Amino acid sequence: ARGPEVGFETMAVRGQRAQGRRAGPGISTLLTLALTDAWRERCALKEFMVFLQAPGLPVALAVRILRKYGSLAEVIVREQPYRLAAEVYGISFEIADSIAARSGVTPQAPQRVGAGVAAVLREAAASGHVFLPLLQVLPRAARLLSLSPKLVEESIPSLSELGYFKLDKL
Repeated sequence: ARGPEVGFETMAVRGQRAQGRRAGPGISTLLTLALTDAWRERCALKEFMVFLQAPGLPVALAVRILRKYGSLAEVIVREQPYRLAAEVYGISFEIADSIAARSGVTPQAPQRVGAGVAAVLREAAASGHVFLPLLQVLPRAARLLSLSPKLVEESIPSLSELGYFKLDKL
């Protein structure tokens, strides 16, 4: 026999009730506090997983992010989402960009432009390049970012100073 169906609403009510729990017969105050903390942690994890999966991120990649960053995963994903493309296998710039957009990163943000240029350079390196002329980087980055090449070009000096890449003068 199956038990009653438990949906998100039931879990939300249980979560609210868990916050007000007190020790009872056979349950110490310390155990009650530990259980309540564990429940809050699980609820936060569930909300984070929902946030990650909303842009279509497969569960396996969400789990990979959690394994890579541990307890810092949520902070990194919300504040530095483009790190995912550089540091987590299977996360493309496009996926990191959709997560960043949901976190409020604007299309012209230096963080986004720098990550786009870095993604173009990583792609070139994967093809065997160790150097890419700026005249080749600009249109590729502009296309990837859906921005004008002029806007990308104006960002290059400051992005280089921030360490996104190194400019060599020939």
